[in-house]
Amino acid sequence: MKKKSKGKSKSEKKPGKLQGWLLSKFREINLRIENRYDKKFLARDVSTPPNVGHGFALKNLADLANKPGSRILEVGSREVTGPSKAREIFTNAQYVGFDYYPGNNVDVVGDAHKLSSYFSEQDKFDLIYSSACFEHFAMPWIVAVEMAKLLKIGGIVFVETHFAFSTHERPWHFFHFSDMGLRVLFSDALGIECIESGMSNPIVGRFSSLAAPYLRNQPVKNLYCHSEYLGRKVREVNDFHWENIDIASLVGDTKYPEPKDADATAGIVIYKRSALDSDSQAAVLQYRKATRYSTGADIVTSRGETIRLVPSQDPLYIPEPGTPGGDKEEALAAIAFAEKRFPQFAKDLSPIKQAWTSSPTAPAAPRIQAAN
Repeated sequence: MKKKSKGKSKSEKKPGKLQGWLLSKFREINLRIENRYDKKFLARDVSTPPNVGHGFALKNLADLANKPGSRILEVGSREVTGPSKAREIFTNAQYVGFDYYPGNNVDVVGDAHKLSSYFSEQDKFDLIYSSACFEHFAMPWIVAVEMAKLLKIGGIVFVETHFAFSTHERPWHFFHFSDMGLRVLFSDALGIECIESGMSNPIVGRFSSLAAPYLRNQPVKNLYCHSEYLGRKVREVNDFHWENIDIASLVGDTKYPEPKDADATAGIVIYKRSALDSDSQAAVLQYRKATRYSTGADIVTSRGETIRLVPSQDPLYIPEPGTPGGDKEEALAAIAFAEKRFPQFAKDLSPIKQAWTSSPTAPAAPRIQAAN
């Protein structure tokens, strides 16, 4: 008796290939449609630096520093994702490659947190740059100081790193940076003036189906893959210590955005028992849509449960007793906070507070989450 083949017959494989082809075509068409709306995902206050955006920075750096007598230091020079073109571009200058490990395009091996210790006091550079490395430094603020020590007055510093990107080179993937974060690392307090900075390569994102129920498939805007900073050293700063720096010297004339009117930003979402499962995504979508056009909204889920909604940029989610994800101690703490911050919603909060007070401790669950 012949054994049945575990493999699929040719007739069985063909539908699979056809299905894969159809899915790829569907995705291609869908992307063409979605691409028309990509600009809606961009931040209005973020721009790509005109001279050192991703993909063309090195060429423009060569225009600044590829001169006879110039000394150039690259921090993180080892060839990892492909061949380095640095020595081809900086043909007229003295190029030095520094990396944690030996390898192609590496001249000096060491720890970037102790960068200056590998060079003499006379070893100063006209250009120091680093690409896709700052996310891997355990203490990037220390590396910034070390780079400044080795830079000549009038010398150029350039850093490109990630603002939003896939996790990689773990466990040494420590930080991501905005352009403003890089401006803080290389600030006037360190003797560096900013020439230009920004972020490039916009990303269109969304929360997956594996995310918390109220976030599933929600779009994530204002994402950029790369952040860039170009600066010039204008003076020597000796004996620099971060703990002695006044924040004003780091942020300049900027400040954290002031709080808006509580009535305009306050928000409370009281979840009914069915609202944290299959209905939650639809409810929150309706909530966000409703609050654009009205001062309040009552959302009725498909199970007939009602969720009282108040307009908010950052709503506070308070589950009812018995709700999946509801914890008595945390719910009462959230209610206490809401009563103090938003007294105008006392009537909405009173019934749920009374219910939680008289309720036995609910099953432990994930912590209450604030929407972003």
